Amino acid sequence: MNKKIKLTLLAIVLVITALVLTGCGGGPTAPDLMEGFERFEGENFEIQYPEEWTVEIQTIPGAEAVMFTDIMTGSNVVVAVERLGGRIGLSGTKDLAVDTLVAQGANRSDIREESVRVNGMRAYRLETTIDMMGIEVEIISIVTGRRRVAATITLSTLDISENVEVFNELIETFTPR
Repeated sequence: MNKKIKLTLLAIVLVITALVLTGCGGGPTAPDLMEGFERFEGENFEIQYPEEWTVEIQTIPGAEAVMFTDIMTGSNVVVAVERLGGRIGLSGTKDLAVDTLVAQGANRSDIREESVRVNGMRAYRLETTIDMMGIEVEIISIVTGRRRVAATITLSTLDISENVEVFNELIETFTPR
């Protein structure tokens, strides 16, 4: 074989290897369905949620949004996924989420943020309390993004201890598409 053919074959092998190692998409893969959970498959993401929770598609311009509600406690998780026209990055997406929490009544200095990983992806965890018509509502918001997709997963509850464990399980199943 001549040198040019050998180099071409080597390049093909390297490309195939890179595609296999990155899963052809470079993103996380959806985990197996957990016992007692259902799988929601949207246009831009999939996620698992407790089978006794209700599912409601939300109307948010420019985003795919779904609310999962624990009918026993009233706690809910809203997943909003938006396709971005340009790249603002994870930090920019986090800043937008903080601005949204402030617009909902959170004090910017009271928002706790932590860098975390969700299903292998870099993310931020934001926590705060918001006074909604005299009722203290605890908020945990997970902000992540990949390519041109920004995602926010938010738990709203009166008592964080009731659902934080389920919330943590739920966010680990989040997979953008």
